[in-house]
Amino acid sequence: MIYKVGSGHPYSTIQQAFNALMADYGGSPIDEPIEVRVYPGFYTEWDLRLMNIHGWDQSPVLIQAMGDVTIELCRSLIVAPTFSHCRHIKFKGFKLRVHSFSTHPHHMIFIRNCQKFVFENLQFAPQFTVMGEPIHSFLLTDIYEISDITFRRILAPTSFFLSSYTTATGIKMDQVSCFCPDPGFCIEYSEDLEIKIENSIFLSDREVLSGSEGDLLDLSGDFNVFYSRGPHLAYVWDSDLSAMIYITNADEWRSFFKSDGGSTFSDPLFVADDDLHLKSKVGAFVNGSWQRYQEHSPGIDRADPTLTNELEPWPRGRRRNAGFYGGTIEASKSMPEPEPADIYLLCGRFNLMNVDLLPNQAQARAYAMDAVRTQIERVVGKRKPDGTEDPLVYENISFKNVVQNLLTQYGGFPSTSLVVEDIPLTFSRIVFAETSIADCLSKLAEVGCGDFLLKASGKITFRSFKAVLPTPRTLNINREVMSFTYKGPDLRNIVRTVTVEGRERPIFGYSEREITGRDYKIKNDLIETELVASEVARSYLTRFSGVTLISLRGAFLP
Repeated sequence: MIYKVGSGHPYSTIQQAFNALMADYGGSPIDEPIEVRVYPGFYTEWDLRLMNIHGWDQSPVLIQAMGDVTIELCRSLIVAPTFSHCRHIKFKGFKLRVHSFSTHPHHMIFIRNCQKFVFENLQFAPQFTVMGEPIHSFLLTDIYEISDITFRRILAPTSFFLSSYTTATGIKMDQVSCFCPDPGFCIEYSEDLEIKIENSIFLSDREVLSGSEGDLLDLSGDFNVFYSRGPHLAYVWDSDLSAMIYITNADEWRSFFKSDGGSTFSDPLFVADDDLHLKSKVGAFVNGSWQRYQEHSPGIDRADPTLTNELEPWPRGRRRNAGFYGGTIEASKSMPEPEPADIYLLCGRFNLMNVDLLPNQAQARAYAMDAVRTQIERVVGKRKPDGTEDPLVYENISFKNVVQNLLTQYGGFPSTSLVVEDIPLTFSRIVFAETSIADCLSKLAEVGCGDFLLKASGKITFRSFKAVLPTPRTLNINREVMSFTYKGPDLRNIVRTVTVEGRERPIFGYSEREITGRDYKIKNDLIETELVASEVARSYLTRFSGVTLISLRGAFLP
């Protein structure tokens, strides 16, 4: 059963869909997949509430945003739980905020007597108070039972308040980013709490964790960043001393909780209190563009090393970033690491839809540019010690396919501002070498790539590149060629036109007269931005010392 919410669909508000769901299944066991699909838009919901829904063990009730969906929650004087007496529910993909005139703004999501819940990929607006009252992102409470609640990839610039009246067990937080200003705490609990925190970042003006007298805290986890701007990290009950104690540093934390051996307890260096991207010397994604900072966050490359980080933009280090943006195309960039001598770039199968966070229209171009490079990088395999390569699926695909698919996925931007040539990315095996083009080309010959366009010694730097294949064959170089000597066969049957930016120059070690004598014509006119591929290639290949770009016959090297 599917309940659709949005313009042109049966339900105009989420509450209407919830009412229909409760009328159909309230209080009854569910033995089939149920979905509430909320289509893009802005929804003002008064006292949003779902009660007595018992999802199917094999397939939880899925309540998900089908794009860019913002829910503005407005609560009356009567406090009503958002989810009450429910189990096996997944709530995914929403942006949430509190209405400025909400009369009971203390929490955004209120959970009572619920089990087996997953809250995933939620972004809370950076609202810290409404009408003078502090806001909790989540409030979990009941006199019965709170258990098995997972918070995965949550952007929560407010606090979590857990278990007002009963023990909370099986609470899990993974890839949460949270800043809580004074006078609140990132995680506050008033009964016994069992919680596991991983790959997350918590910054507080006061204590990160704060409990009450007699309340036990069973904390486990690792690969986090915890930091307090105040004198203490946590305020907890010590059952051995029968007293509340302050935890002030990493050693005390690890000794008391027996966890977080791989965590750090330093300032996470958020871009701002209301922007929880991580500062990076290489680049942080801020307001739709990449900005560099003098500081570098300890949350970069902090997450569990077994997690994949393939969607993170290069340079992405060897590990995923901690926090909400870790593993996404908005992850802050890592410091570059030395590359191995041989890197094999294979044309593989692109999974263009495996992206958690989709941008809005204003961000589309920046996202697409960076995501194209990311998709190309995803097919990089390295030679193993035994001489074999990581297996990848070969597939004929063009750069135009990649760009067009990404633009479709990300909402696109006006086609008039972009020219995309259909450049084949179909090649066997391409090898970059850190030393010189000559080494690179000799390796290409060894692995049987067939005829290649250039043989060279020395080093060459191209700022930008365009190849239009197969007819006519052209090579456009948009920068002065430095210290390059051509030693290959006659180019007349391969390259028809050579263009150099600015003025006519000797090319490939020949004088202008000699080049003209070989039927090569030098042009001064060059379209300034001919191809998105040029920018992608320039950004992608700057990592290789001495070699940024070459071309093979019938192939484009990104």
